Amino acid sequence: STTEMPATTAPAGQRRGVWLTGRMEAGEVPAAMRDLGALAGAVGGKVVAAILRHMCTGYNSSGFPDLVLWTWHEKVGDVDAGAKSEARFVEVKSENDMLSRRQELWLAILHGAGAQAEV
Repeated sequence: STTEMPATTAPAGQRRGVWLTGRMEAGEVPAAMRDLGALAGAVGGKVVAAILRHMCTGYNSSGFPDLVLWTWHEKVGDVDAGAKSEARFVEVKSENDMLSRRQELWLAILHGAGAQAEV
């Protein structure tokens, strides 16, 4: 059977999807799944756990920040990039716009878990 995996990142103006058929062999991890792993690694386990905990108990992603930006530095052979992976959650607002109660809650959850989150 064929399973469609959701796109996780894409260059500006593009959408990327991945189709998986059958079993994957070692080393055949689709790019979208690598991106998801990179994001989880950059965000950190404590933040991922806080996000999942809130989504499981409240089952509402309303108010989650508009953008998640991250950098991921991989080891290439025996050479380590040396830089730390980072992630940042960004809520975009105009000068006249205010945070909703749910947006404030999400920012508090993310801050409480140690994430960089900003407006």
